[in-house]
Amino acid sequence: MSGKRASRSVRRSEKRRRVQPPLRQGINAAPLRLPEGPWATLGEWFEHRFGSEGLELLNRGDVLAGHNVVASARDVYRAGERVWVFRPVLDEPVHPLELPVIAENERFVVVDKPHGMASVPKGSHVAQSALVTARRQFHNDLLTPAHRLDLETAGLLLFVKSPQWRGAYQLLFERRRIRKVYRAVAPLVPPSQGEICYAGSTWHSELTLHKVEGHLRVQVITPDSQDFPSFSGDLPRSEGAAVEPDCTHGAVLGVSHNGGHNGGYNDGHNGSYNGEHNDGAHSSEHDDSSHSGERNVEHCDGSHSGEYDSGSYYGEHRRPLSRTQANAVTDIELTRELGGGLGLYTLYPHTGFTHQLRVAMNELGAPICGDPVYPQLLTLEQVAARQYPLQLLAAQLAFDDPVTGEHVRCESARRLALEG
Repeated sequence: MSGKRASRSVRRSEKRRRVQPPLRQGINAAPLRLPEGPWATLGEWFEHRFGSEGLELLNRGDVLAGHNVVASARDVYRAGERVWVFRPVLDEPVHPLELPVIAENERFVVVDKPHGMASVPKGSHVAQSALVTARRQFHNDLLTPAHRLDLETAGLLLFVKSPQWRGAYQLLFERRRIRKVYRAVAPLVPPSQGEICYAGSTWHSELTLHKVEGHLRVQVITPDSQDFPSFSGDLPRSEGAAVEPDCTHGAVLGVSHNGGHNGGYNDGHNGSYNGEHNDGAHSSEHDDSSHSGERNVEHCDGSHSGEYDSGSYYGEHRRPLSRTQANAVTDIELTRELGGGLGLYTLYPHTGFTHQLRVAMNELGAPICGDPVYPQLLTLEQVAARQYPLQLLAAQLAFDDPVTGEHVRCESARRLALEG
């Protein structure tokens, strides 16, 4: 009698592993489809497309054709065929990197990512990304992220060890069955209508945000904006596996202040969820999501749907201003004053959108310290000259294990530079 059939995601992942070349040192090859053209040999096209570097790739054996056969510059050019390319890795570390382990079992591992490390290979961040570092550290090329953190954000990152368990843990994020709590250092929120913030003050932020592909900053849309997007049906999903959302919208529907602590915050499993977005859109060159065949991955800035039920989390005393079009919902608490006009905040995001937490704080008039994007986009020189990175930390992660039912709670061992 045959056993239970593997899930679709597992079957898809196995199929991709049969087609794609094995990873090299935790790094996957990039697929290229050969276009129509006049080239007689593979070498002619690679030189046309990549210059002398293309010929070097072929000479080093870094280009593979079907069935993982090493391609040659003399091979006949066949338009429409797919080849796989291992591109040069420019950020190979001098010494092996190692990520602190916060929790681990046979199905997943939670690590404590530092500031400045990309979650997955992207652009110039390849060998020193968290994914490649973890694959090398744990000697497991099947390792994939269940979610992501922005390059600038430090803190907890969960990797799944096998395709067998990938769907179960990614569904925790997709269905809001995981709770993420962030800490941030920012200026004290300016007084509003005579109200002065103090330790224990809380704010409820509902924004409508719009991300234009290729643009770094997220746009805040107000109801009276001329370019206010039209909505039809449910809000579009605000995140996907490694892909920038096709159509995501967003508007400042309001930021409400509640002077005092909201007793609703706890370590339970009430659907409080998510965190900050990863650092950009999908890159087929070095993004290992193309290798893994995983489900849509939460981008660490919220849920997949952009919807939320205020009644299930907030009490009647904290009704939101509006929820008709908000796709970025965050609760913010001033945990304590740090002196020098700064405060330590605890952030509880309930939805997911690119840079949601950073935009929410900026809209309060308290942009997170060290932010290179909000309120002002810094030059590369200014970013390099910063005294400290973005003061945002994915501090806590809690969920019921989908396999065993055991409650898992993890806490980052890192502290923000300005936290005191």
